[in-house]
Amino acid sequence: MRTLLTALAIGLFAASVQAQSITTGEVTGIVTDDFGRPLNGVYVILTEVVRGVTREAETARDGQFSFGLLSPGEYQLYAERLGDQPVRVDGIYVGQGRRTNVPVSLTPATPPVERITTVQFRRPAVGIGGTGVFTDLELGRLPSPTREAAELGRFSSASSGTLATEGLPGHFSGVVVDGMTFRSALHEGLPWPDLPTAPFALSSFRAAELLTNGVDVEFAGFAGASLAGLSRGGTRDLEVGVFGDWTGGALTSSKHFDAGSLAHNSLRGGFFASGPVVRDTAHFFVGIEGSRLKVPMPPALQGTPTDLAFADIAASSFGVDVSDYLSPRLVSTDLLSAQGRLDWKFGPSYSLTLRANIGFFEAQDPELGTLRIPALELGQKGTDVSGFAALTSSFSRVVGLEQRIGIEYSQREYDPGSIGATALSVGPTVLGTDPVLPGEFSRFAFRASETLHLNAGKHRLKLGGTATISSIDRTYAAGREGGFVFSDVSSYAALDGLYTQTVGQAPLASYMASEFGGYLQDTWTPIPGIEFTGGLRVDFELLPRDEVVLNEAWLDLTGLANADSTSSSSVIKISPRFGVVADRGAWQVRADAAVHHGSVVPATLGELVAQSGRTERRQGFGVLSAWPDAPDAVTAPVIGPSLTLLGPDFQPPRTARTSVTFTADLGGGVRFDLSGAYRHTDFLPRRHDLNLATVNSAQDQFGRPIYGEIMQRGGLLVADPESNRRFTEFDVVSALDPDGYSDYWGVTTRLERRIGRFLSFFASYTYSETQDNWLSGLGGEPGLQLTPFPDSLDGRDWAEGRSDFDAPHRFTLGAEFDMGVWRLAGFFRGQSGVPFTPGFRPGVDANGDGSFRNDPAYVDDQVSGIPNLYGEWDCLRLQVGQFAERNSCRGPALRTIDLRLSLSPVTVGRYPVELVAEGLNILDPDVADLDNALYLVDPTGSLTIDPAAGVVTVPLVANPDFGRPVVRRSTGRVFRIGIKVNYE
Repeated sequence: MRTLLTALAIGLFAASVQAQSITTGEVTGIVTDDFGRPLNGVYVILTEVVRGVTREAETARDGQFSFGLLSPGEYQLYAERLGDQPVRVDGIYVGQGRRTNVPVSLTPATPPVERITTVQFRRPAVGIGGTGVFTDLELGRLPSPTREAAELGRFSSASSGTLATEGLPGHFSGVVVDGMTFRSALHEGLPWPDLPTAPFALSSFRAAELLTNGVDVEFAGFAGASLAGLSRGGTRDLEVGVFGDWTGGALTSSKHFDAGSLAHNSLRGGFFASGPVVRDTAHFFVGIEGSRLKVPMPPALQGTPTDLAFADIAASSFGVDVSDYLSPRLVSTDLLSAQGRLDWKFGPSYSLTLRANIGFFEAQDPELGTLRIPALELGQKGTDVSGFAALTSSFSRVVGLEQRIGIEYSQREYDPGSIGATALSVGPTVLGTDPVLPGEFSRFAFRASETLHLNAGKHRLKLGGTATISSIDRTYAAGREGGFVFSDVSSYAALDGLYTQTVGQAPLASYMASEFGGYLQDTWTPIPGIEFTGGLRVDFELLPRDEVVLNEAWLDLTGLANADSTSSSSVIKISPRFGVVADRGAWQVRADAAVHHGSVVPATLGELVAQSGRTERRQGFGVLSAWPDAPDAVTAPVIGPSLTLLGPDFQPPRTARTSVTFTADLGGGVRFDLSGAYRHTDFLPRRHDLNLATVNSAQDQFGRPIYGEIMQRGGLLVADPESNRRFTEFDVVSALDPDGYSDYWGVTTRLERRIGRFLSFFASYTYSETQDNWLSGLGGEPGLQLTPFPDSLDGRDWAEGRSDFDAPHRFTLGAEFDMGVWRLAGFFRGQSGVPFTPGFRPGVDANGDGSFRNDPAYVDDQVSGIPNLYGEWDCLRLQVGQFAERNSCRGPALRTIDLRLSLSPVTVGRYPVELVAEGLNILDPDVADLDNALYLVDPTGSLTIDPAAGVVTVPLVANPDFGRPVVRRSTGRVFRIGIKVNYE
């Protein structure tokens, strides 16, 4: 047996093909003579242009050569044989996870041969298959607001700067750097990670792409897209660069507010160095970037008479100065990121890569996108660390081994301001710190993977496994800082309103989340130009069941154990992958189908562990004892504990996706892509209240079911907290059921053109549609995630409809004119407006389910003033006589332009000095949270109750401000001037 195994190993090592992975590429080819016959004994050298690292091979009788596990980048190939004219091929680009075929033809030559034939390699059409490969233009030559790597998403017409891609929120996407996943700590109340790539400056990437349907089995962990980047490495020669820029108050303006009234200065700067440690063997890169950005924003309050009256009462009655909310404000962010990398090729078969990244940031009043409440006075801090080591071994042309180890740490703190969230329902006046925001989140993870590559003939196989062990800590509960809602300024003066707060034991959740996986894949090339890929990945994710504290009171009442709400302590995730590519050089067609599983969202597990009855909600409705401090327990008593369970058959999100892409090189530097994609994501967690009364006790004048006894004070409408519960011992008992889904289809076309050095541009357009039944996608307070019609509406699920992330039209355009001494670059992005549902203001619980933000309006043209809105809002006119469909209205389209002008007028010695001027947000769109309240509860009217008919008539008046801005978030126009010096 030992002899047989030895013979098999020798035979395996004698094969002639190399391997590749998701972070490396492959160059193959065949050397022929003038008649197309293969040549053996040809000496082939492949040289990486940037580092000068070389690889050597010799063709066999079939004339073929191959180089695998290549670092992506530009290469030069040299081929020679005694008696033939040597040939050098320039401009060979190797992409990550791709094979580049380079045919070479040699012609006989009479010795002595004194010249080399040089040819330029024509880069073939690169089939993206749902993958957006970012060019040098996007990676470094277009204007950049923060220079954070996640900004690359905004260049894709299917994504955004928060990596919200193809109708899924940003936290469903992730970052993979050098083949190793990095996850930042996620705030549970936000739909996207905040600064998800803080340790990775845009300049730290030398290549990147946005994968939405990665067929390779090594890609895992995200049900959305993956931003796959390769960090910058060393160079053949020493290179040093510095840059810096500055923005002052005189360089900012806006048509929506007086940005010049704010005295502020912003600074950014960076330094990098790269070069050899041992020439052609070991190379290093170090870089650091820092910035202090102060961006002017519109006032939190718009200065209406109601706002001014509120400010006067706050100062005169309560001694609280809120004048800052009436003035333009500054969003201040300090950001520091650093990277170090060492590449060492020791011997012909082994290479080692070490990389470390770190990022720190601190922000004041950050724009976090929370609904209708500015984050004034909110303080934020974050720390991110990513460490990585990879050992690549090429034992032969058929066997390769990759081993990767990574560690990561990410931490976020959100500190509240001095004023809790306060709103006037009839105002609208909103100010203070959104109670959804304050909290602390951190995660630590250890990751390891090992992949064996076996290539023989027409088949390339890979098999391997991964392990991830994570430790997650969070101290968070939505509403812990409390929030006030008053009807109007007179009610505010009398402190007659509504107060809600989460209280009790600190909602600390600390748990382990581990995941283990294995995979197998075969890539078959039956004939040149045709490639089939098939693979299977299986992962096991462990759930922290043992960390959940059993609530015995709930068990006694219902027989349901919150600690055993999931049937298993682990979930199995099976991910098949299929792909086919037809490549004819100038054009390519690619079809892919794949299943991708995400991990269980930390917000879900954190809530499961923390919300086990240890926190309670208290609510006051009437005259309160204090503001802005929390009222006492007499005027705002405790209602009951909150509880969270996982629904049966709970699973992490799963995405099945198929796509077809046609890519063509049209010649003259023109490339055209056309792709279509369909995505179905299921197992999305939806919130259901198990403690809501089983049947409604009444209905309003429109037939809306009401689940409790409704009480009115002015413009506020609240249910008696003990009247809408099955068990009065508890408040909301949330079941997170995996019955949510999201469907997306889209068509994307992209055109790239390069005319020498003079002009480079790309244009991309996506038409798409996203439908789902998932009210939890935008995060926010738990009440927002409850369906307003738990027993269905007319026999259907009201939540099924247009997604919160639906944007039918997206267009991007980037261009650069290079005239040598000066360069002008610009970027335009436009997209459909944000959808919203006509409803009510905060403080109105129209159906009595305990949520003040989830009720849609009934479009009734008999209410005075409603027909006056039809001219501006077709979405209302088309829904007369029915409850408004989810997200049936849409805000104005968003368009922005960024510009950069670079001048190179002087050279200090041999070092070019570049002057840079940037203009950001030139169009200055009116970015705002819109008032979605179609009605206001008439504070001069009162409820009319017909006990016999079970009908409650609510006094309503039309809201004349429907669809108008409540909180403006436009940053205005910002201009920067800077300098850049490269020492090469």
